[in-house]
Amino acid sequence: MAPLPLLLAALLPFTTVPPPTAELLPASTIVLTISDSTNRALRTVDLLCDPAGGTHPHAQSACDALQRVDGHIGTHPQGNPICPLVYDPVHATATGTWHGQPRKYDQTFSNTCVMHGRTGAIFQF
Repeated sequence: MAPLPLLLAALLPFTTVPPPTAELLPASTIVLTISDSTNRALRTVDLLCDPAGGTHPHAQSACDALQRVDGHIGTHPQGNPICPLVYDPVHATATGTWHGQPRKYDQTFSNTCVMHGRTGAIFQF
């Protein structure tokens, strides 16, 4: 019978280490705020990801959108929404962490429709 260290060494190449999963990454927590042109907060929600939750009404969709851009809202693929040509500016901000890394976003849009078209589910609350 082979000594135990030799047996373990022979089996070592066949053992696998699972790839990192979301459970091993730090949770993501982001505070999202929509303000009017005077910077008066209209709505604020908390978004938790991994698992999705918080006060965001579409938390799973928002987390999925953030996952695709590694938490960088400014790199979210911008859609071409058909929006009214009404100037009613809204200010969107996000502050928090994405898998332990700080994230910050600050952008003004000409109206809510444009904001939703450019940020997807992230600011749909």
